[in-house]
Amino acid sequence: MLCDVVDGRVLKSNELFASDPHALQIMLFQDAFEVTNPLGSARQKHKVLGVYYTLGNVYVHNRSTVDSIQLVLLCSEKDCKLFGPEKVFENLMSDLCELESTGVCFDGKTFRGSIACVIGDNLGSHFLGGFSENFSSAEHFCRYCNIRKEDFQRNPLSTATERTPASYRESLQELENNPDMQMHNGIKSNSVLNKLAHFHVCAPGLPPCLAHDLFEGIVDYDLAMYLQFLVKTRKWFCYDFLNRRIVTFPGESQNKAKVLPTNGTKLGGHAAQNWWLRRFLPVLIHDRVKDPKDEVWQLVLLLRQVVELVCAPALSESQVAYIKVLIEEYTETRHLLFPLKKLRPKHHYLLHYADLTLQFGPLIHTWTMRFKSKKEVCSGK
Repeated sequence: MLCDVVDGRVLKSNELFASDPHALQIMLFQDAFEVTNPLGSARQKHKVLGVYYTLGNVYVHNRSTVDSIQLVLLCSEKDCKLFGPEKVFENLMSDLCELESTGVCFDGKTFRGSIACVIGDNLGSHFLGGFSENFSSAEHFCRYCNIRKEDFQRNPLSTATERTPASYRESLQELENNPDMQMHNGIKSNSVLNKLAHFHVCAPGLPPCLAHDLFEGIVDYDLAMYLQFLVKTRKWFCYDFLNRRIVTFPGESQNKAKVLPTNGTKLGGHAAQNWWLRRFLPVLIHDRVKDPKDEVWQLVLLLRQVVELVCAPALSESQVAYIKVLIEEYTETRHLLFPLKKLRPKHHYLLHYADLTLQFGPLIHTWTMRFKSKKEVCSGK
């Protein structure tokens, strides 16, 4: 069974963690936040990059509390982009390198450690990893494989050669040999994190975030598209009906979905609200489903099944293999039923989820939501 990051192949194959079961498994999180009103005139002026950490050695239920998450550094996002992560992370990397080689002494024992993974949204992970941050027009948009955008649009189930530390170094060598080249295979520069002896961004070391990829990504715009189809084409119900059902749904959950917009482009809620709607939608409109075998309705249910399995706190390897089948079925069916609605990079990231679960354990334990709670505490929100 895969129950946590320690059960994944990344930590099991790591020389330091495999040889020393007491080595500190540092899980870093990085994200930027506004310290002023994000909708006011000062928007983007005072944005701060925060880096936090927790330990993979701690049990999951203890690691989820904000008290187990510690602040590492703060820096103005503008300064980070101006001077680069090499300068901003200089002191942190120096401490981590010393922790790897010398360790820290506590209660008469010496504990070594290193980074187990670096958690964040796609933009932040690509920034720290040295990958392209342009997901809309860049030819290579994936940090896990060398897929080209045109190949993905032509065949949505396609993946390319897996990125490895060796292929990463080859791209860096190409950039060094050709100074006029801005990027090679989606890699712009070497990551400051690769200074460590027991960590590499392509080991892999940058897990996905379910909150951004699924709930504020695929669920957000795919489910909105399906609802628009059921309202305007199938005419099973209207938005006013669904919104009344949401408002009058029993319970006072803070994560209850917000009133849905009628344009059908996005659900508009935050990650937990979109997850709530994804889970309870069949209950909300069960009496308005005129044809349970309708292809779009079956796609709605398939998305629900994918989400529930991907978010499971523990999985067997056979269940991970089943996840891979369901994700491929969902991606292909979505492409066939809505060919004019292009698949997005996050649909491709979803294809890697089965393998990434084997690498990092259940991905629900490496998402950003608990770190965001700590970030809100530190920012005074």
